[in-house]
Amino acid sequence: MSNLYGDLANSVPKVTGAIPLVWNADPNNKNGVVIIVRAEDNLSKKTIENIAFAEDNGSYTISGDLLKNISQGMSITVKVLRGNIFTATDDSGYIYKGFAYSVGTQNFYYGI
Repeated sequence: MSNLYGDLANSVPKVTGAIPLVWNADPNNKNGVVIIVRAEDNLSKKTIENIAFAEDNGSYTISGDLLKNISQGMSITVKVLRGNIFTATDDSGYIYKGFAYSVGTQNFYYGI
């Protein structure tokens, strides 16, 4: 269970413990979502990036491995990504590859 509270000085929330995420689920998305937790310590210039894959059911709780090696006071960015990759071929046989994606982002400080 997390404790989320605001930082009046700079409007960046602070959180301790597990972090619940909620987004608009896409029941037609059979590929799931990617969850990225990126933590930075501006003093030591240390950066940690942990990644998980989850079903696109609209919720996930960040804990365990996604918080591994993240220290108190680090600045954290959480991203939830969902997308598709497609290919198309023109009349000459040239193959085009493209992608479309959406991302939700939240910044906060951990464990202060």
